[in-house]
Amino acid sequence: MQSVTKETYKKPKSKNETFLKQIKRYKFIYLLMLPAAVLVIIFSYFPMWGIRMAFQNYNVFNPSASTWVGMAHFKEIFTINECLSAIYNTIKISLLSLVICYPITIIFALMLNEVRGVIFKKTIQTISYLPYFMSWISVIGIL
Repeated sequence: MQSVTKETYKKPKSKNETFLKQIKRYKFIYLLMLPAAVLVIIFSYFPMWGIRMAFQNYNVFNPSASTWVGMAHFKEIFTINECLSAIYNTIKISLLSLVICYPITIIFALMLNEVRGVIFKKTIQTISYLPYFMSWISVIGIL
């Protein structure tokens, strides 16, 4: 076993030097991390630039001339009765969907698992998954 001496653990000259050495040593790990970092930047940080428009009187023709109004737009929206009704309906539909639809799909999958006829089972699976591959407008039009 190798003995540990003071020469083994030399202090780095600066933090930047150790960081650059670490990047150089693990360059392939950082290369693997690069696509994920790019996706986070594109889909998490770039949209933040557009969110600021909610707090402005946005001028389409001259965006630099847009004036800041703060929370005025949000106050205006939430004072409308129809908005509060729409929010309540959205929450109610979402909760009902969780309580009713989620258990039904699990029960359906368990029941379908017990079917012995392979052809019948695959036909029912295809028919039950078909609406997920089409838009609801197309399904309603077909019906």
